[in-house]
Amino acid sequence: MIKLDDDGPYTPEATNFFVNANVTLDLRGMHGAVLHHKVDGPLIEVASNRTVTIWGGTIEGATGNAGDGILCNDGATLAVNGTTLRMMEKSAIDMASGCNLNVTGANISMTSLKGGQFVPEFWIMVIHSSYRDHH
Repeated sequence: MIKLDDDGPYTPEATNFFVNANVTLDLRGMHGAVLHHKVDGPLIEVASNRTVTIWGGTIEGATGNAGDGILCNDGATLAVNGTTLRMMEKSAIDMASGCNLNVTGANISMTSLKGGQFVPEFWIMVIHSSYRDHH
């Protein structure tokens, strides 16, 4: 488990955050840790065949043609619980390559901000979450 007790914001030094381990990220802190991007692309990328759980916090501001909040690769399992995902140029969570996703109590807003973005049709179950302000 990786626990961020301080609110941040947290910005990586070189590239955006890459998760290549089975891990729980606890971003709840006092007010919730805030993760920002360093370069264009997904703010957090989950490697193939990994299991990642994210608790709380805010993931915001991914930019560029691949400006997803979270990119979840094939065979990965991702659980997002009580997390705010906002202000992404593309999608909040890109799971198109075959990720197993569970979202509970999330607040997803202001995504797909970049014009001409197309998200293919897929089915997702969202439990006790809000989803608003999308283009």
